[in-house]
Amino acid sequence: MSEPRTRDEAVVKIACVQMEPVVGQKERNVRRTLEFIEQAAANGAHLVVLPELCNSGYVFESRQEAFSLAEEIPNGPTCHAWKDIARQRGLHIVAGIDERDGQALYNAAVLISPSGHVGTFRKLHLWNEENLFFEPGNLGFPVFRTPLGRIATFICYDGWFPESRTRSSSPPPTGSAWSAVSRSSARASS
Repeated sequence: MSEPRTRDEAVVKIACVQMEPVVGQKERNVRRTLEFIEQAAANGAHLVVLPELCNSGYVFESRQEAFSLAEEIPNGPTCHAWKDIARQRGLHIVAGIDERDGQALYNAAVLISPSGHVGTFRKLHLWNEENLFFEPGNLGFPVFRTPLGRIATFICYDGWFPESRTRSSSPPPTGSAWSAVSRSSARASS
């Protein structure tokens, strides 16, 4: 028998979406994410977690293809669609997105709240041929404070590395030493 919850403990209903985004069909993929988010919200979800690269699809033929499907965070059309639905439905969303920052491409995840973009994580440990398309993340393992609690993200292969969990379980270090550790960890795993 479980112990009763106390007044200060929150119950957070999380919906984890499994879908198959199709490379190159960004409008379709984003439309599908919105359908899944609506379904999750209708079932009482407070947080919806979408898959890696759910806007663009995964496994590109070339860097040009990845670049053509990427967008800026948080001002691209996909983030705008997710921000709108998060605001309308009063929920939080974590979603994988193909991010363009100038000429750099990142396999990223955004955290969106009812009030807008909360933060971004960029995949640090690139798997296999992802190195042909993306740069290793350069934001460390940020932890975002939300009304639901603290939320940290990592993407796929990042989960194989203990620092993904240990670095996000305490306040992340700052400064150039942390940046150097992040870069060297990403290089060592590629």
